[in-house]
Amino acid sequence: TTEDENISHQHKKTRSSVKIEPASLETAKIEQDDNAEINFPSIPSTNHHLPSSSSSLNDLPNTKTVTVTAVVTASPINEEETIRIASEIDPAVGESKNLMEILSQIQSARDKMSNYGEAVLIRRNFETINDEIMQTSNDDSTEDNQFNISVMQFNILAEGLSSGPNNIPPFPIYNGFQNNFGDFDETLCKEVCLNFSLRKWRILEEIFLYAPDIIAVQECDHFSDFFEPALSKVNYKGVFQPKSSSPCLSFGYYSDGYALFWKEDLFEHINTYRNDRCVMASLKHIESQEKILVVSAHLKAGFGQSNEDIREKQVQVIMTMIKFLTEHNNIQNVIFAGDLNSSPYDVVTPKECQISKCVPYIFSTENPQLTSAYPLPESQKIIIDEDSYENIQYTTWKRRKGMETFAWCDYIWHSQNFKCTSYLQIPQAKEIGKNRLPNLRYPSDHFSLCVILRLTPESEETKSIKLRNIDRITSNPSINFTSPILFESTTIASISDEDEEEKFKKINNNNKPIVVASIINDENINNNNNNEGGDKDKEKEIINTNNYFVSEALSASMFPEIKPGRKGFLQTKWIIDNIPIDFINVHFFHDDSNVLTYESGRPSIYETCRKRAVDYTFEKCQLKDSKYAFIFGDFNFRLDMPGVVNELLLGNSSSDIIKTEEGEGSSKTLHFTCGSNTLKIGKKAFDSPLVQTFEHDWRKFRKFDQEANEAIEKFNLAEYSIEFAPSYPFLEDTMKFTEYMRTRCPGWCDRILMNKLSRNAALGGNYGVLGMDLSIGDHKPVRLAFKFNPVV
Repeated sequence: TTEDENISHQHKKTRSSVKIEPASLETAKIEQDDNAEINFPSIPSTNHHLPSSSSSLNDLPNTKTVTVTAVVTASPINEEETIRIASEIDPAVGESKNLMEILSQIQSARDKMSNYGEAVLIRRNFETINDEIMQTSNDDSTEDNQFNISVMQFNILAEGLSSGPNNIPPFPIYNGFQNNFGDFDETLCKEVCLNFSLRKWRILEEIFLYAPDIIAVQECDHFSDFFEPALSKVNYKGVFQPKSSSPCLSFGYYSDGYALFWKEDLFEHINTYRNDRCVMASLKHIESQEKILVVSAHLKAGFGQSNEDIREKQVQVIMTMIKFLTEHNNIQNVIFAGDLNSSPYDVVTPKECQISKCVPYIFSTENPQLTSAYPLPESQKIIIDEDSYENIQYTTWKRRKGMETFAWCDYIWHSQNFKCTSYLQIPQAKEIGKNRLPNLRYPSDHFSLCVILRLTPESEETKSIKLRNIDRITSNPSINFTSPILFESTTIASISDEDEEEKFKKINNNNKPIVVASIINDENINNNNNNEGGDKDKEKEIINTNNYFVSEALSASMFPEIKPGRKGFLQTKWIIDNIPIDFINVHFFHDDSNVLTYESGRPSIYETCRKRAVDYTFEKCQLKDSKYAFIFGDFNFRLDMPGVVNELLLGNSSSDIIKTEEGEGSSKTLHFTCGSNTLKIGKKAFDSPLVQTFEHDWRKFRKFDQEANEAIEKFNLAEYSIEFAPSYPFLEDTMKFTEYMRTRCPGWCDRILMNKLSRNAALGGNYGVLGMDLSIGDHKPVRLAFKFNPVV
């Protein structure tokens, strides 16, 4: 392992590239004290450490040894994965002794730009939230146990992605690439606006204008030679992570990457953590002694659903790292800033629709539970002409290659101990100008975000009370609920031998709500706990804010052998007519490859993962402690495929089944013939004219529903008798809504299960599929109606 200082020293001598060659690209493994092993999935570039003044892989707690060798080469750069870092300090910065001399350089750059037009930076105001007065981080008017921290997020636009053809890059340009001002073809005075020797000082001006306590930066390709030494003059310290394959390399420039800076007089640096899409630093707020994990991230660029799917995986890895590092280092506070290259809303163009995944994933993640400091737009704005830009705000807005591009893709997220009291407004179109960004008045194609976060640390007593209350809530299904809301579903109670209209009238009592239900509230939570005095009041104060539900996505780190996708569960606890009931909505893994399912037999890799998901979900929801519980959703239970194939093809035939194969890997296809019957099984093919047998002659396939039966038996559950055809996969065709798609083996994926006590209390009942006369998707809804007669 080569020391960081040695790498830096060698690099200064050669002034060429530093090429990091990891000895092993295996996933970095981190061990907890109890020897339980945790894997960070798909982040081999965690091993790609860089020459900088910050800590190395040894920062990770209890990290196994990972060897990294650094090879300094003076040869021309090729298109392999390479890291280049500029290390010689900019002379103008090196010669500046204090802030005033830095400000003089900023003034000089602004004056040069002003020769070509108005060059005063676009000024913005802070918007206060809840009419609170904005306070700076050192304001003495804050309460003793509250601390204000200002945070900036800024994609500064790398020199390597915006330089012009007359600029000579420090390295050879790859074949086929050309420096053309980053294709900002409508930017006025490109030679001036995009001249990095001027623009870098304007970036500093934007930072100094708001003087944030913490800064998260992306597209930084001059960390060691410019930004770190310049900001150190005003008491900032920083860490940096370059991209392992920066696009700047193609144009002959240094690697861009992600940086974090913080004020040294406010924070103590504890550790640094990295992967190829982010850099993280754990800091201690000196005054409050609170630890904070700060993240600067930049996800894959590019419009389109395939790119958004990649970004979702990248953010999943980052959130997994945050969860691990906060739990294992006792960190309660998180600030996650970055350019996610993803909008909070779905984006529709004439050619493609991009469904937003990153922002919904962050919002839906329970641990860590993060909140956006900025109010986010909810939908894409339709722009017809220049007048329709009014009141529209985007964090990036530019004209490139003859096209106008605008998006909200920059974010500052924070954990629950923070409260955003104010945020820096985003300029509107008329303030930016028709040629958009960058321009003489703004040095980047992204606006900086800046917020004031108020940190209210939890006392040790409060933390202890919360833990006790959460434990009691989750383990006590008989908690009394208050704060009623209306629950208007006929699914709770119905009578099977009357028509639907009469059922609804009888149950609903002339259209009044059937039942009164409520989410958890602690007014009567201590019925079985004779707590007296001050402790009870403190517990109430905390629990009244905790509505009871559990929601969790099943992460890739738990199921590394498959792609979990957007799978997980949601549990809510209710009191309905004084009866405690759990409702658990689940969505488990599908079979990604029909071929693998057929050839592996039972249990397939997918079935094995579903069994683990069922075990984990039911344990997390404490199903065994629930008095009455209903579990429903898309379990993705699949039939025993070899058995189905034999049943489907043989029928009454006396012929043997002949099987042939073609292709390999994901392209492998299995062909079956039995007399005149044929079947083709591919990764996403289950193609035979016989598939429609499942619509009317489905009963003969019920014996292959073994996976579901085993889960029901293992957890002592119950299910009404299935008297309907498989609920999946139906054609999404308005003229063929009863036909099955020939992509998957039909199955009873969608189920409604319950514990035995609930089944004993369920009288009568109607369990079946809805929508057989409609085209409503590849799944048909499954409905259970019954009269519920529980024991109070």
